[in-house]
Amino acid sequence: MKLKYYLRGLGIGILVTAVIMGVTQGSRKETLSDREIRERAAALGMVEPGNSLADLEAAETPAATETPAVAETPAVTETPAVTESPEVTVRPTQKPAEEEKGSSYTLEIQAGDSSYQVAYRLQQAGLVADARDFDNYLCSKGYDRKLRTGSYEIPETATEEEISEILGGR
Repeated sequence: MKLKYYLRGLGIGILVTAVIMGVTQGSRKETLSDREIRERAAALGMVEPGNSLADLEAAETPAATETPAVAETPAVTETPAVTESPEVTVRPTQKPAEEEKGSSYTLEIQAGDSSYQVAYRLQQAGLVADARDFDNYLCSKGYDRKLRTGSYEIPETATEEEISEILGGR
């Protein structure tokens, strides 16, 4: 084909796009003023610069108990992020005295538990050394997709492979 046909198609495409953008932009609500933005931010609980916690606390204290202003420099301390660890629902149970295998643990897997949460519970019970390594093992062997809800009796002498087979239902 000739170049003029390509250029004609490109021009028509640009015109159609401009018309569509004009229609969609025309139906937009008008922009908010600064006052409206501040009102909306206040309704959402946002504070303006200068309304720090210290300023708000100073405004709430009675004027009669004012103390001389002392310049304080806030101490910057890093606190580690607190992460919520999964709730541990592992209960130790004793097997009958006839069995010589020793004690076992009852592990309850609830709906929505991830393979890492299960591995973490097993680490807390002392059945696996590292939750992350055991989770990687479960994922590599495909057991992470086979975990089902329920209670499982796991001997404390079980290896990672045996635990995986118990939890995976093989």
